[in-house]
Amino acid sequence: MDYFTKWIEAKAVATITGSQVKKFVWDNIVCQFGLTGEIIYGLAKRENRSLGEGIKSRLGEGNKNWIEELPHILWAHRTMNKSSHGDTPFSLTYGTEAVIPVEIRIPTYRTAVVDAAHNDEELRQNLDLLEERRERAAIR
Repeated sequence: MDYFTKWIEAKAVATITGSQVKKFVWDNIVCQFGLTGEIIYGLAKRENRSLGEGIKSRLGEGNKNWIEELPHILWAHRTMNKSSHGDTPFSLTYGTEAVIPVEIRIPTYRTAVVDAAHNDEELRQNLDLLEERRERAAIR
């Protein structure tokens, strides 16, 4: 999990080996987001519990198809506002809110009010704000 954005990367495996961990970090973190300064295990432990609770709420106790639910739980986590900063992990990671296919075909208020001419400038302002927040978090 990224400390600032709260973006979670997770993969279901039967057993955990050192080579699987290296491959996971390379494929899902380095290749997507670049080199990380450090990995903090405590955050992962708390979020694993949160993911487990999300899977249980979707499946109930005793259902064995939890692996199929993991991508849906991750999507929900990535697109949910976080109380610590009020933004979604998706928007902090990609600089814009996620839009699902239904919103593309059937305009919602959020997609209808987008002004394409000013969108790039607004994205730049959001990235500037994000950089300021990261700098403040680094100072603490």
